[in-house]
Amino acid sequence: MEAATESQYRSLRNHILPLWGTTSLCDIAGSAVHGWSNSLRTKGYASSTVTTIVKILSMMLADTTRERLIPVNPIRPQRRGKRRRTPRWEALWPPPNKF
Repeated sequence: MEAATESQYRSLRNHILPLWGTTSLCDIAGSAVHGWSNSLRTKGYASSTVTTIVKILSMMLADTTRERLIPVNPIRPQRRGKRRRTPRWEALWPPPNKF
């Protein structure tokens, strides 16, 4: 088994299942996951570790939405507000006879 896969299983066993294992999928709220991730950081886990743990949970929830077990992934990043559309400038090239 690859080291990364082993690490993901460890994260599942050590961090995700103890808190979320008995929670119904439809009861997982984005705010609760956000608070949980903050508590992991407070306990001294590196930001990259917490990000990886939350990504694993998010991937699991994405799979459940794909299977239509829940309507939406509660921790999927949402866009807020209008997207800024910066106008792209177009390079104007002079005609070949102007070189």
